[in-house]
Amino acid sequence: MIPFAIQAEGITEIDQARWVLEVDPAGERFLVALSDSTFVWVEMGRCKLVKAATPDQPQLVLPVQAQPVGSQVVIPNRAMRRAIPRNGDS
Repeated sequence: MIPFAIQAEGITEIDQARWVLEVDPAGERFLVALSDSTFVWVEMGRCKLVKAATPDQPQLVLPVQAQPVGSQVVIPNRAMRRAIPRNGDS
């Protein structure tokens, strides 16, 4: 899903948008977070699209350095939870 922001009647201040966190399975409501740190479902009919993040926009990337554990390096990625030996180790 492409991230997008909306304005909704009654929940956003003028000229302020909220990023959509989830779309309900029926495709009728959006889940957004309010400024008071609460979540609310908003009916799609009450919303106006403000911005959509297109694939050509930069995205935040956080580099993570692997930490050595004994004679192995543990990759902190769920998809690669196995330990990989370092060069020179057998």
